[in-house]
Parts: sequence; C-alpha cells; structure tokens
Amino acid sequence: MNKFLGLITLLCFSSFLWSQKNGDFVVQSGHSSEVTQLAFSHDGDIFASAGMDHNIILWELESGKQLRMLAGHRATINAIAFMPGDSILASCSNDSTIRFWDTYTGKEIASTKTTFLPTAMSYNKLNRKWYITAKICYEYDLKSNKLTVLKSPKRRPFNYVYALNSGTVLFGNTKSIRHYQLRDTTIVKGNGSILYCDQDADDMSQFVTASKNGNINLYHEGDKKAKFKKTLKTGLGKFNEIRDLSTRDDLILYMTKNNAACLINKQTGLEEKVFLSNYYKANAVKIHPSKDLIITGANDGKIYLWDIKTGVLIREFKSNSSSINFAKFSPDGNKVILGYDAGLIRVWDLQYGGTIRTYKFQLTNRQMKKGWRYRVLSLTDHNDSLYTFKVALTKPYPGTVYFKETRYYDFTWNINSNQKTFTQRFVNNYDLGVADYSTIVDKQNLVFQNDSIFIVGNGTFVDEYLNDDAKNTGFQTPHSNPLTSVDYHLDKDIYITASWDGKVLLYNSNRKMIASLVALGVDDFVIVNTDNYYYATKGALQYVGFADGHEIQSFQQFDLEYNRPEIVYQSIPYGNSEIISMLEKLHEKRMERAKSLGLNSDPNADPPQVKITSLSGPVTKSSEAKVKVVATDKIGIRNCQVKIDGVPTFTTTKYHFGKTSIDTTLTVKLQGGINKIEITAINTNNVASLSKTIYIRYDKKPAKPDLYFVGIGVSEYLDSAKNLKYATKDIVDVENTLKKSKTFNKIHSMTLFNHQVGKDSLGIIDDFLASAKVSDAVIVYYAGHGMLNKELEYFLATYDNNFFKPEEKGIPYQQLEDKLIACESRKKLLFLDACHSGEVDTNSAIIKDGDVEIGKEIIFRSAGGVAIDQGESLDAVKAVFADLKESNGITVISSAGGADYAVESDQWENGAFTYCLTKGLKSGQTDLDANGVTTVSDLLLYLQINVPIMTHGYQVPTYRTENIDNDFVLWKK
Repeated sequence: MNKFLGLITLLCFSSFLWSQKNGDFVVQSGHSSEVTQLAFSHDGDIFASAGMDHNIILWELESGKQLRMLAGHRATINAIAFMPGDSILASCSNDSTIRFWDTYTGKEIASTKTTFLPTAMSYNKLNRKWYITAKICYEYDLKSNKLTVLKSPKRRPFNYVYALNSGTVLFGNTKSIRHYQLRDTTIVKGNGSILYCDQDADDMSQFVTASKNGNINLYHEGDKKAKFKKTLKTGLGKFNEIRDLSTRDDLILYMTKNNAACLINKQTGLEEKVFLSNYYKANAVKIHPSKDLIITGANDGKIYLWDIKTGVLIREFKSNSSSINFAKFSPDGNKVILGYDAGLIRVWDLQYGGTIRTYKFQLTNRQMKKGWRYRVLSLTDHNDSLYTFKVALTKPYPGTVYFKETRYYDFTWNINSNQKTFTQRFVNNYDLGVADYSTIVDKQNLVFQNDSIFIVGNGTFVDEYLNDDAKNTGFQTPHSNPLTSVDYHLDKDIYITASWDGKVLLYNSNRKMIASLVALGVDDFVIVNTDNYYYATKGALQYVGFADGHEIQSFQQFDLEYNRPEIVYQSIPYGNSEIISMLEKLHEKRMERAKSLGLNSDPNADPPQVKITSLSGPVTKSSEAKVKVVATDKIGIRNCQVKIDGVPTFTTTKYHFGKTSIDTTLTVKLQGGINKIEITAINTNNVASLSKTIYIRYDKKPAKPDLYFVGIGVSEYLDSAKNLKYATKDIVDVENTLKKSKTFNKIHSMTLFNHQVGKDSLGIIDDFLASAKVSDAVIVYYAGHGMLNKELEYFLATYDNNFFKPEEKGIPYQQLEDKLIACESRKKLLFLDACHSGEVDTNSAIIKDGDVEIGKEIIFRSAGGVAIDQGESLDAVKAVFADLKESNGITVISSAGGADYAVESDQWENGAFTYCLTKGLKSGQTDLDANGVTTVSDLLLYLQINVPIMTHGYQVPTYRTENIDNDFVLWKK
C-alpha cells in the first residue's frame, strides 16, 4: 500500500447518473504575475483579464472559475475588449499583433500584424470596425480582415483610442493637452488631456474622462464635436494619478495611484465608496454592466470582486501557479528539480509520478509585509542525492519593483538524509532604481551543452545545434512567457522547458510536446497530456474543471472519463511498466465499483437544466439567504439537491416529484465569510444535471469556531480476554491535544469510557451535538475494537459486546455517522482508531478466520467477528482516486483499511494511529506545506505516510468519505 501514497488521488462518483457533455479540460492556474487589463462581457456572465504573463483568462463570474486561457501573445497585452454578442474577444499586444478569440472555444479566429506596436484598441458599434493606435492610427475590418492606416495628425505617437456609442472615435497621446475626435472621415481637435475614457452602454451623449492632472471630467456630444461639460473631481495635479476608469449609470469608478478604487456619483461628484485591498500596485478596475459588483486587478496576480452596496470584498480570483526559474533533470533522468520564484524547491519523480521532496524558504511576518522574497535562482551542483542551489533574498524599496538589497545564499540539501545547510555568500546593496528582478536572473538555466549538442532558450523558442553544425534544428514552445530554463536528457531523449508562466513542458525526441506540468500551491500539481487525459494530487482537484462554452463544471462530473493516470504514464517515456499495469488494474477496479453502485455514466442522456440566483445578493448581513432555483426536465424532476460547503442540507419536497418545471425559493443558513452553494437537479430516470454553483458572503467576520468533541474509548470489556490497554488513554490524549490548538474558541467535550459505551446508551450524544452551530466544528473519535459480521457490515465494540455476533450489541458504523449528519455543523470529522475501519469491497472480499493472535509487543484492535482478505485493490483505488460516491459532507478518517488491523503498543503508550496523530499535531510536523496551520487533508496525508513506518506496514490509514469542499483547519499553534 505504501507505494501508492506518492501517487495522485482521483475522483469520486455520485449515486445518480451524470450526463457528460465533453468540455475542455481547464486547470485553474490563474495569472502568474500582475493583472493589467480587465473587461466584462456585455451580459456580465463572464469577464476577461490580461496579465504581465502575456496570458488572457476568461472567468465565469458566478462560480469564480477560470473558463479557459487564451495564450498566444508574446509580449505585454495593452488592451482587451468584447465584441457585441460576447462570442469574440479582441486583444492587442507589444508583439505587434492584434488577435481575435472565440470565447466559446478559446481558439484564435483571426489576427493581423501592425508595423508599429499597438497601444490601444476600441470597437465602433456604429460602423462595426476596430480602431487601433500606435505611432499611427489604424482602422480594421474583422469581416474582411483588412487593416487600413488612417490619415491622422503627424504629431507624437498615439497611445489611447475610445470609440463612443455615437460613432465618434477619440484618440491621442496621454501626455498631450489635447485629444482628437474622428467622425466618419473628419478629424477635429478636442480640448483637454485624456488618460482614460469610458461611457455607459446606454448613453449616447455623455462620457467621462480622467486627465493627467487627476481630474475626472464629464463631456457632452455636440453637433460637430464632443465638448467639455464640467469637472466632477479635482485631482492633486500629479501625473498619472488615475490608473483606470469605468462608468455605469450614475456611478464612476477609478483606481488611484495609492491603490484605492474609488466610487463617485456622476451627478454630484461625491465619493460613495472606497475599495482597498492588500496589494501595493493596482492598475485595472471595471463596473459590472448590470449588477452592483466591481472587479479590481493587482500585481499579486489576483482579481478582487467587490459588492458596491456594502463595499465588502466578496471573494478573490486567485493565482494558483508560481513562476518557475528553472527545471533540471537529475543525473539518472528520473527526476526533475524545480526552483520557484516564490522560494520553493520541489523534486518531482517522473517515474512514479509523485512529488517526493518539497522545501519552502520561510520569512517572518515582518519581512513578508515589507515585500521581501526568497527566490530559488538556479541548481549549481547535483549528484544522486546531494543538491546545491543558488538562492536570493530580495529586499525591495517599498511600493516599487526595484531592490534595495539582495542577499545571496548557497543551499545544500541531501534529499536522502534530509540534511540541509544554508550559507550566506555575499550581499549586494543598490541605489534606488538600479536593480530589478532581471538583474539577478541566472542565464545559465537557459543553456544545455555536452559533447554532441548545444541547446539554448531564446524567448519562447528553443535553439538546438548538433556537432557544431550551424543549422538550427530548434522548435517553438507553447509557453506564453519567455523561457527561464531548458534541459535535455540524452538517454531518455526528452526535452524539458520552464517559464514564468508557471508551466513545465515535456517534449519527445521529435520535439513534440507530450505533457504539461502545472504546479499549484506548495505540494500540488496537475499533469495533462495532449489528449487532455490528466492526473492530479488531491489538493489540486479544486483547481481543475471542464469548460463548455461560457460555463464551467467541476471535475467530479467528468473525472471518470478523463482522470486516467495510466494513459498519462504511457504518454511520457518514464512510465514504469509495473506501475502502468497496476494503474490499469486500478482503473478497471474503479469502473467495476462504479457499476456495482449503479454509477454508470451515459454521455447521451438528456440531463435536467438548472438555474440558480441569490435573491439576497452576493453579500448579505443576514445569517440566512434566499436562493431562487429553477429546474426543468423533459421527463420530470425527482428532486433538487442542495449542498453548502460540500454538506448536503436538504432536497426539494415530494410535491415537486415528476414536474417538468420547478421554480422555488430556498432559505439557507450561512456562516461568516464565503458560503459555497451548489445545486443539482435529478430527474425521474436518475439522470443528474450539471451542478450550478454560487457564492454568498455573509458580511460577518468569521469568528473562531467552537469545537464539539465526542470521545468514545473502550479498553475494558465484559469479556476481559478482549481488553485493550490504551484505547481510553487515546481519547484523553486526543482531547488534551486539541485543547492546545488556537484554531478553536471554546472546546466542549463529552467522553464515554468502558461500561458507559453501549449500543443503546449513545443517545446523549445527539443532545450534546444539538448545540453545535453551522460554523462550529464537530469531531467524534472512537478507539477500541472494530469488527465485521458475516454480511461484512462494520461494528464498533461496546463494553458488553458479543464478539461472535457483533450485530447484537455492537455500534453500527452508520449510527455514529448519522449523529454527525443530524447536527448543523458544516465541519464534521469522524476518527475510527479500530481494525477494519476502512471501507470494505463486498464484491471481492474473502471471509477468513476472524481471530487474530495477540503478540507480546503489539496488540491488534480486533477480536471476534470475521476477518477478510480483499487484497490491496480497494485501498489502492482510494489511495490513487478520491471517492466520488455521493458525499454526506463528513470526512471519516480510518486508522486501517477495511481488511487491515489497527495496533497499540507499550512503546507508544497509545494506539499507533493516535500516537502519530497527537505527536504530529503538537510538533507541527502535520503542517506539510509550512503555512502555519494543519488542515484535515494535511493530517490525513501525514498519517498515511507515518503510521505505516511506525507499524512496519501493519497499518495504513485511509478514509471512508471526505469533504473536499470543506478542508477546514484543525490545528494552529
């Protein structure tokens, strides 16, 4: 089982049929650098962002998910805009191209090159032509693909252009005191400088401009030309104080030089709201065309969504990838060593597919607030296990990209012994404006050379020369940013490239790309081959989805078809034949299990359709929200299922059964902060719709949750021959450990020991958990014997247990689970430190002798009942694939697999599972990504790695169910 722990976890099923309409596989990577441009579609359902990473991203507003990335520009993108109908997005860039994209497919449908670098573009709805500025002004007809140079004043280069609703086109230079107005073929001068301009979609006469002195001015269209009307806001006289401008109705939104997004009233000129987040440089703002929402973009790669009415930050559209400074092969070619601009080192095992080592350089809170950053610049030396890295710590001047100081270090890491040395080499101090990031980039990362070949990265191209031949046999890479690293392995005949776009790409001997690695967060990644088959770490599942037109669906509904690690392994020349064979068998096992649960997927089924709308708005000050649900189906609706933060809350009533249309309003309880609401409709043929998701922020600062802890421990039994030594101590130790966590406000405890534990004596737990609120956490922890009966049903031993017939007096597993289901909490966790506590594969399990010999040093927490042999198949499937059967919102962590045993020993004075859990939390070792907290998924992975080591393979923790949507924090020091 251990060999599976480094592999990825895949996905689960539901108890109904998914109708799968194949979409485009999308990794939620976000921008890896500053966001510079924003644009809403005309209907407001989606928006586009452009970044310094040269990428354009389309986002679905309601779900906050990335629809697709439009990659093709090779330089800074200066403008993006939707055409009417929103099916086409236009962009222009310093790579001298103007490109047009199909927003439903992400394909480039047209492009044209300009002689001079295009600085801005705008669509004229009246004559259906585009206007582009550079050193000259262009007119472009997309239908005929014709680019025409306009006759324009021969003055300084132009760097802005705005086509008004009336057909008038404004253009000019931001440094000029005047601008120009084009009407049909006539150009006239206009008074006043323009930095930015915007106009309400329904306004034919007025538009708003921002000037270089910081003024916001209102203009009115006259008979011959547009004229200045009045100044709405007087600036401070500083050049370029305003960085962007957007208007709608009576609202004007602008971004200031001090990073405040300010909202003023067009009629009064009075300030109404100020939106300010934690970035130190922000450039882009936009008002939603119809809803009371705004978006702002910043240099941290994030996009922020705000509520106009309350001024509350609703949520962030995050950057999930990190810029990569180098990707190099290990000497044996089986590993890739990655160095990140975010101070992260990762050793990625290509042969087995898992990240086997990760190290992140840590900063103090003070250093982070001041903008200091560790950067892993290069791999200077390496052999089989010893790696030496060049690392820089940069200290910037506040609010700039320039460095005040750079400290250089040698970091040596033996990945076998895990020994590390960190030695400072020298310090560079700079005058203001002298040094930026480009000065410390290690150009050697872009070169590979041996006796027969010379390879060098050149922009996004790989130049390759053989045996001093002057002929270049290189190739163009799909990277959207310039390469930071190239490497080649002669024996494997495989190339690798990396870029600040956050991607690592692999190429075969024909120089064709075969796979893409996208690193996410600290420990997670997704690998995708060219046929869109993928595999991903468990933590990466939230970052993948499938886009169909302007809609995005989560991975669960397509994962069965596309999450195929065995196919991905066959795509790259690293696949170990035994591993591939194992993964093929696991996929077959997964399909068998799906069929046995009635979880077949019918791609031709016609699913119900669902629409969901928040009547309370995206932000509410109430603890309850009204959600309107509309569902239709040709056959008839069975019900609509509602989940909040992954926890099922209710289904629609029986009165809706069989109706072809449902229009109802639901009332849902909220917890402070963001609440994810997901609704799925199922028809009478058991076919489910694609889920619809919205987010509602309850405008109440999330308070520390209370913890309700229920501990059930049985060491002493009526049949004293079955006594255990440490089960009750386990409960006490876990309770005391959790009391030291700073995650929780108050801890409410209930413990039941030995004779207190009976099949009919657990009713008091229901009363205890009834006090738990929506935002509180509930943990139930059982330690004692676990048993299977002859029907392979699972029971937990009571004090007066009948070990030969567990069903008579044992606690059915479902009974504990039901107690958690019944309580309001959305943070629910059940621990089972007992034998056979994992899920049993009833189709392949073989019953064998139920008694286990009790050793002198190790005691097995199983006695009586039956034992089974189901091989490693189900446990392996659960290690490689996340479980997609319909979730009840509870995460159930089992100390052992369904066919395996849990153990205790005097050397630990605990059960192995509990000892490892308490020690890991108190020592901080469970914080695998070094972010200061331990989440449920952190703890599970830690236990899966360390318990087998402690028990010499006797015991491997697993899970029965998990709530991927609510991976809450358990421990904070």
